[in-house]
Amino acid sequence: MLARPYRITKEEEFERVKKKGKAYNHPFFTFLVYNRRDKKPSRFGFVISKKISGLATARNKIKRALRDAIRRNLSQIKPGYDVVVLTKGEIARKYTSEIMQEVDAFLKHVSLTN
Repeated sequence: MLARPYRITKEEEFERVKKKGKAYNHPFFTFLVYNRRDKKPSRFGFVISKKISGLATARNKIKRALRDAIRRNLSQIKPGYDVVVLTKGEIARKYTSEIMQEVDAFLKHVSLTN
């Protein structure tokens, strides 16, 4: 579970990131990254559409894997960013360990980790 200070919860915050954030694409997901330019901890939001899977259990499994990957990297993630993770259909066919490895590598690729 990702602690509350590290989560984006309000709809207007999601919309701000979607409008002003920079998109980084990956075959499994897209990271929308918005630099808040402050020293507060970075926050994350996750969007898993019903297009990914009609089953809530499958969508929840994906969300848990993404949250856990972020949680494991929190000590290395730079402060001051809002990030929305939009998932793509390919992610539904991946194991949790594969999702977590891809998130770890992608955080380094988009320069969110130290």
